[in-house]
Amino acid sequence: MKIGFFPDGEINLPGVVMDFDVVGLVSSMIRIDSRNVLPLDVEGERVAYEEEMGDFVECHLVALGFAIERQYIAEKRPHVIGRRIVDPSYRTLCFEAHLDTVGTDGMTISPFEPVVSEGKLYGRGSCDTKGSMGAMLVACKTLIDLDLPLNLVFIAGASEETGVQGTPLLELRGERIDGIVVGEPTLCRMVVAHKTHDIYDFTVRGRSAHSSNPDLGDNAIVKASRLVLYLEDELRPYLSSIRDLRFEIGCTMSVGIIHGGVKCNIVPDECKVIVDVRRVPGALSATSLGDKVICEMKERFGVDVELTRLHSAPGMGLDEGDAFMGDVQRALSSLGYNAEPMTVSYCTDAGPLSEKGYSCVVLGPGNIAQAHTACEFVALDELHKAVEIYVEIGKSMSSRN
Repeated sequence: MKIGFFPDGEINLPGVVMDFDVVGLVSSMIRIDSRNVLPLDVEGERVAYEEEMGDFVECHLVALGFAIERQYIAEKRPHVIGRRIVDPSYRTLCFEAHLDTVGTDGMTISPFEPVVSEGKLYGRGSCDTKGSMGAMLVACKTLIDLDLPLNLVFIAGASEETGVQGTPLLELRGERIDGIVVGEPTLCRMVVAHKTHDIYDFTVRGRSAHSSNPDLGDNAIVKASRLVLYLEDELRPYLSSIRDLRFEIGCTMSVGIIHGGVKCNIVPDECKVIVDVRRVPGALSATSLGDKVICEMKERFGVDVELTRLHSAPGMGLDEGDAFMGDVQRALSSLGYNAEPMTVSYCTDAGPLSEKGYSCVVLGPGNIAQAHTACEFVALDELHKAVEIYVEIGKSMSSRN
């Protein structure tokens, strides 16, 4: 990983107007193409990178007096970390949001032309999660203007949209961070736990033959069909029985992709089955679950299955009584908003950050139902509400110094 440290100073980016109005700020971010459609470990031509978004965020952080560090996880793909440490004895609030967005295939609106209509801001990333990032920057300015006894850290992360790959590579210096607000669309509710997300690539192999003599071959698709039936009829009910009372439902499983065969007149010698699993805390590990599938398919059905790829994005969960959770609850309550903790099934950067030992809550403007959609939008009142809440969290933390 390439790491660079940048002292306080001025950065001038052509065409960037320093704007701390949340709607204008998020609109400017929408105009920046930061699509991420290829995982870090997959080769191929990338349609865009996070660097321009990183430059934009850095420009605003420097204007607010943050010292900047960049950590490159790949070419043109930086984590941008800003630090504004007023006094090491003060508590430190950290904001984190990711720089990248999903792709734009199938969109019914112009993805990079922000449009405000009927109280909504449209464009790719408006909801997931440039809305959160813009609101966090505005909140930082407000907190600095209030001159509170509070330190601030800002993390603009790379490579979240391909399975939360970037944050595990983030290297913090070990400085005091008392809590991290991770920006994702939660309708400004406080999320204190989410599931682990596993993606299993199973491969079943056979032997090719001409379809005029199929008995000379060993059909990999037919063998894979036994795997699919096992997954659906036996593994899925087993997983759903593993519960955590914080979540409405237990572990889930979905067969998402089946790919096999090259021509209709050739018996297929390979078939891939790609499976999505969401595990609650305390469930068996990802590798143990993969081993279970391989073992049972061999012993019960005589089918050899290989696990050719496993990607796991960690879950997160705050313990009841966590001090930072209390800060966020007090902030929400003081503003008259719902302070009841909630859980979600999708994954966020809070997973790896929690694994690093930090207290995290996920909270941001917008509805997850609008993320990644053909006409993505965020409600304007949600953006303003997020700024208000982020500022109040800072006040709540600083009051306990």
